[in-house]
Amino acid sequence: IIIMATNNNNHNGINDNGLTELKAVVQSKMNEIRIAFNKTFRQFELERQQFQREKDNFQRQKDLIKTMNINIENNEQNDNINDVIQLNVGGEKLCTLRSTLTLIPNSSLSTMFNGQWDNKLPRDHDGLIFLDYDPLIFKLILNQLRELNGCLENELKLKLPITLNDETAFKKLCRQLGIDKYIDQGLTERFHAISSNQNDCFIKLEENGLLAYVDDTIQGSWPEIRGKQLYSTGIHHIQLKIEKLTSTNMIFGITSSTIPLQQNAYNTKAAYMWRANCSSVFVESTRPDSYGNYDGDIKQNDLIELKINCDERKIILTNKHRTNNQKQYEMLIDLYCCPFPWVFSLSLYSIDDKIRIINDI
Repeated sequence: IIIMATNNNNHNGINDNGLTELKAVVQSKMNEIRIAFNKTFRQFELERQQFQREKDNFQRQKDLIKTMNINIENNEQNDNINDVIQLNVGGEKLCTLRSTLTLIPNSSLSTMFNGQWDNKLPRDHDGLIFLDYDPLIFKLILNQLRELNGCLENELKLKLPITLNDETAFKKLCRQLGIDKYIDQGLTERFHAISSNQNDCFIKLEENGLLAYVDDTIQGSWPEIRGKQLYSTGIHHIQLKIEKLTSTNMIFGITSSTIPLQQNAYNTKAAYMWRANCSSVFVESTRPDSYGNYDGDIKQNDLIELKINCDERKIILTNKHRTNNQKQYEMLIDLYCCPFPWVFSLSLYSIDDKIRIINDI
């Protein structure tokens, strides 16, 4: 029994010593691994930081090169913008700056002359860039672009020509050049319709409806002359020049376009009109006294403005030739009597009386 106990104790001692040694070996290996890992991690971190520095430096160089390229491109574009372009438009030679032709962004005209297509544009035998357009209409556009050069994009507005034929051709060419959205769509007023029989009418319209005058007379008749435009929303201005006024027989204002043309323009409840050189006004087929303090101070050669305010349902008359004290008169419109759309209405009576619409003041 004593021998067996001694053997068991020796066996347990060996096992404990072996475990201790094994633990020591494992711990040593783990320390070595930990030291190696920390060393590798530190090396990796150093390399990562070095890479980040190199990356940042590369990005700075890249940004610098990009900035330099942009400056070079801008300088080249500025040089191109100042290029003088020689054109042959429908057989007529024209000369302009590239900046004028590229003024309207994202247009066919701008793309055509941005400098990238110069070698591909058709040329005549003299080497001029050839454009197969009507030279008269193209010049109308080109001259406006010259005047607009240097304006902000929201200030770019192309005005329609006065004559109807040119207006149609102008719009068509603007569509071809991709600049039609920059056409000023403001209403262009013209005298358009006359109530009298056209065969024996003594009212004459000339200059594409910008001028109306009397060249004969029929006693007791106030034929109505109406404008071309209809007004239902917004605020609109009609400028009128009294070129000849021999008496008090000129009246102007608005009426409803739903009412037929009248032989006597003021003889309808839809009429709201002032009388020149006389304090009379016509409101809903009546002649109220001292309406709005109107004194009739409108003479020959005066420049007057009729402001049509559909939003506030009123019209305002201003005599612009009274510079020290511009006289202004107002009429409130009853939509029951004068429903939308409204139309400019005028009557002339006396021989040689003459009035002109001025669309560009």
